[in-house]
Amino acid sequence: MKEFIDEFKHLEKICNEIYSEEHGVTQYINEMERKSGYVSRKIPDWDKDLANLKRVRHIRNNLVHGSDESVDYDGSDVEFIKAFYQKIITQQDPLALLNKQEKTATHSRKYNDISNADINIPQKIQNSVNKRSGDARQAVSDNEWNNSIKQNVIWGGVLAVLILILLYVIFFV
Repeated sequence: MKEFIDEFKHLEKICNEIYSEEHGVTQYINEMERKSGYVSRKIPDWDKDLANLKRVRHIRNNLVHGSDESVDYDGSDVEFIKAFYQKIITQQDPLALLNKQEKTATHSRKYNDISNADINIPQKIQNSVNKRSGDARQAVSDNEWNNSIKQNVIWGGVLAVLILILLYVIFFV
């Protein structure tokens, strides 16, 4: 009995640290229940770990609070607590795995969104140029596009020089 209680205390302590509050194992169980569903089915042993956590918590509560209910536990329950503690330490527990899976899926969606946006940019520029020309079917050649950019850069430079001259005249003459 002492070994069971001691191992459960270790598990409870690390779960308390995770949730920054008391009853960490219960918090862990509640979070697993909230996140149970389609995605959690992809996590190995999700249901088994959830059932075993509930079982060892029930056993612990009966031992500590002296319930009239008979307490039926064995070495496999202690081994589960030790193994689950190690899963948490190595971030291989169900919630850590689910979190990693969700981050990977989010990263993948963001990457796909960025890739799709990059693919569509040239078409958006082309459409904008075509609209300004007045004929949506008229294509602007690469040479015309490059010449237009060069002209804009030149005019921008000329404008910058004129502004500098004006500022010089205002402040120093």
